[in-house]
Amino acid sequence: LSPLIARPGWILALAIAALSGAASLLLPAGAYLPHHLPFFAMGIAVFRRLSLKAPLTETLLILAISTLFAQTAHAWIAATIALGTALAILFVPYTNRALDTLGDLSYSLYLTHPLSASFAVTLVASTPVALAACLLAAWPLHRFIERPSQRWSARLSYRP
Repeated sequence: LSPLIARPGWILALAIAALSGAASLLLPAGAYLPHHLPFFAMGIAVFRRLSLKAPLTETLLILAISTLFAQTAHAWIAATIALGTALAILFVPYTNRALDTLGDLSYSLYLTHPLSASFAVTLVASTPVALAACLLAAWPLHRFIERPSQRWSARLSYRP
């Protein structure tokens, strides 16, 4: 979907927000990905603004629509946290090595946390141990799969 997401244009951007929001409401909550699509739409809006230099008004409109759908499909607190995160990424400059490292690991952590946290909690019932297990499980995935994939995908061309 990357080439489609990277195409310029208001209509496409609004279609992404509207379709992802509609899917989150119309498909059953057990359909995990569709239920969370408004959050992905927020990430797409941030990507389009930062990488493709999409107009700020387009970005804010997608964020507003996605927040409304996220609030309806989930709860206002989840929608507010997601919106706050998107706005922080867009407007708050930062440099923090520890947070950058966690950001680098975030996708691998997302993929491994259900299994590694479940194992750690079952083993010792400790949240810090579960967090450590999640991070230890995420690192090899990040190092040996995600980073090579990022190098490969960096060769793809996106035209703003």
